[in-house]
Amino acid sequence: MVKEALFMRMRDRLTGYIEKYVTLAGAEKREEVLDLFDKMQMLFPHWVIMTCPVMHPEINYISENYKYVFGDNYGYVLNNSVEKYFEQVHDADKDDLHSCFNFVHDQFEAVLPELHYQYRNIFHYRFKKKNNQHIYLHDEKAVINLKGSGNLYYVLLRDITAERNFGGVK
Repeated sequence: MVKEALFMRMRDRLTGYIEKYVTLAGAEKREEVLDLFDKMQMLFPHWVIMTCPVMHPEINYISENYKYVFGDNYGYVLNNSVEKYFEQVHDADKDDLHSCFNFVHDQFEAVLPELHYQYRNIFHYRFKKKNNQHIYLHDEKAVINLKGSGNLYYVLLRDITAERNFGGVK
């Protein structure tokens, strides 16, 4: 079974690639990003929106509706601690999810960074909420290029338990 340490090594590999090849939208875009995501949350109230905590630790945004999806005061786990986040992934899903992340990482390395915004990655897996209940999670990774000043990597999360039966990590 994949341990959290393997996810951390994968995170470090991805971070190394991003630092070497990608221009990131940095803290100077923080207010623009916060305003954009606050507006997106109003349009999509059932989606949790957050900045990628690995790529943008200086921006650190998570929409307020995370409380209704994951449980009150769970924002720290979601947006501040990659290690704690992967501890919440169902044990039976960790190996497959790790394989999916590795595949996506390899694909992203093959694409020019200025074209990353053209791609979205969607993962489905089980995730443990604060109350220890597992939900079937839709985890969508995407990129916005902010007026030529760099890429902003973000995540959209949604509980799809009521919509679909879990059939394995996808």
